[in-house]
Amino acid sequence: MTAAVAMESLLNDAIVTQCYSVFPKGDYKGIAESYLSMSLKGKLISVVPLASKNEYLIDKESDLFQTLKNLISLRNEVAHTKSFFEDVEYEEIEEEFEGELREGMGLDINWMAKRFSKAIYSSSIEDVEKCINAVGELKSCLLNYGEEEFNGNFEFIKKAKS
Repeated sequence: MTAAVAMESLLNDAIVTQCYSVFPKGDYKGIAESYLSMSLKGKLISVVPLASKNEYLIDKESDLFQTLKNLISLRNEVAHTKSFFEDVEYEEIEEEFEGELREGMGLDINWMAKRFSKAIYSSSIEDVEKCINAVGELKSCLLNYGEEEFNGNFEFIKKAKS
């Protein structure tokens, strides 16, 4: 989640910075807000053309884009969980309480063990490092403060038109 938050912050910063440098001061905020209201994937796709004045695109077939797209999916799954009700299995139980035998219903322990035996999300160290490196490479591409020209010399960037 931290890598996803870092990526979104990076994209938002790049969008605001680029809009400020390209559009008139009276208009840049409204234009930036329209970009900022996009989905995270939409921002990822749109930020390179914005930063390069439509000269370059992010290559959606690149390993970096696929890694970041998967990171976005994971972030959305965790941050915007949409759980639905499911059948719960119960078992009849008898318990002694204050000297009396009481009957009732309880959650089936086997059902609970089966239901909660898997982690919601698990990842290898390699997957985590890949996400962090992808965000770092995107940062190197987008945060080019002080440079006049957009640097399209990245493996995940392609020319918009030949």
